[in-house]
Amino acid sequence: MIRDERQSITVDRIIEAKVDCAIDCCTGYGKTWVAGLILKRNKRDFKGIVIVPTESIKKQWIRFLKFLGLEDKMEVFIINSIVKNNTKIEADIVIYDELHLFPLGKVFGKIFELTDCQYRLGLSGTLGKKHKESLLKLRRPLKIVDTITIDEAEKNGWCAKTITYNLFVDLNEKEREIYKNLNENFEKNAAYFGSDVNLIIRCGGSSSAKEYVDSLYNSNQIIQNHEGIDLTREQARKFIQEKAFWGRKYMQDRKQFIYNATCKLNTSEELISKFIGKFGNKFITFGQTTDSADLLHERLSYHKHIKSVAFHSKMKPIDVAEDILIRHGIIDKEGKTLNLSFKPIKINKEKCANLYMSMFDRSELNGLVSAKALEVGLDAKGIVLGVEVDGDSVKEDYNQRKGRSCRKETITYKGQEIDKIACYVNIVLRDTKDESWVKSRQYGSRPARIVNSVDDLIVDFEKVLDNQLC
Repeated sequence: MIRDERQSITVDRIIEAKVDCAIDCCTGYGKTWVAGLILKRNKRDFKGIVIVPTESIKKQWIRFLKFLGLEDKMEVFIINSIVKNNTKIEADIVIYDELHLFPLGKVFGKIFELTDCQYRLGLSGTLGKKHKESLLKLRRPLKIVDTITIDEAEKNGWCAKTITYNLFVDLNEKEREIYKNLNENFEKNAAYFGSDVNLIIRCGGSSSAKEYVDSLYNSNQIIQNHEGIDLTREQARKFIQEKAFWGRKYMQDRKQFIYNATCKLNTSEELISKFIGKFGNKFITFGQTTDSADLLHERLSYHKHIKSVAFHSKMKPIDVAEDILIRHGIIDKEGKTLNLSFKPIKINKEKCANLYMSMFDRSELNGLVSAKALEVGLDAKGIVLGVEVDGDSVKEDYNQRKGRSCRKETITYKGQEIDKIACYVNIVLRDTKDESWVKSRQYGSRPARIVNSVDDLIVDFEKVLDNQLC
């Protein structure tokens, strides 16, 4: 079945539901297009609203609505502006895009309470268990009427096939000793909480620590200090709070150590420099810190065939020639003359991000080295390589990151045009907590291919593309 036919089924299920509903369809399937088909089927006059989590997604919707000729009927709002200003919105239809990014708790309910409408439609590609439960608890519940997994989309050719690799790297002897000490100190403190991370975090507060101690003492579990002396409840509360503090500190220190491991940056640089130019020209990387993104970008800048930028929340204002800003639509060309076009202009972080995205779309840049800024909302052509330099354990976020490179398109390989096969690589620090994070985020996904060197990965992926030529 082709994608258009399957999308028509999704549209029919939404219409037949006759109630507020949501779809949970993977990146690349075309959720936005499905919403567009729903809107185009509505022949009567209507007022509609789209609510999104980020500025970049808002801009994509504005362009899409203009393409559909619906810019006069639909408005786009960002969650934060609605909640912060307590804005009451009235409309015939409200579309909630990227539902999995909507904040849970009281804010989640408030977003829906502030929208007074006849009909609601939710869109998501990676709804987690908590979000699904929250949708059903709303005063007007959103029923999920269709689900498309990434495996189903790949199998049917609705998005590009992706080969996933876990590329293992090793700490040197000195680094391994540092990690060992951090891990042992964490486990020593975590033992008082049964290694329950959420409990460790909660017990940093005196009331939660008291509640935990009371639950232990009420079941005759007496806490002893380091000398083996039984503690009173009040002494135990202070003791537990102290253990929670150090447990959390060593946990954070261990996490930062993994994120900033030199061997991860070395391997990422080697992979990108060898992959780009051989199998395609565009790549994107993901990390957990802006510092590691800046360091990787700096390393990649020494490779002549790589033109990348560090793309994250802490981008600094830059000076850019006026003609470049005009060409990319960052500033209005009206009233500008060529004689003045080379004057440097300082642009803020938002305009800087818009400029980089435009340059990436036009292939003036071939790499975006990000932290978390591009996990959602990026829909750029030509991305053949995704690299997860640092990752977390959240499956939904992982699927979003993978989705940035799964756009269905053709590429040229060894002089022939073929359907794109994307490569997504997790850089995994062997024998560390990093392994369990990868295992958690990949749970339920198609197994990744295990490799121990960049060269092994290159050889294996070349075989995959060569088989595509046959």
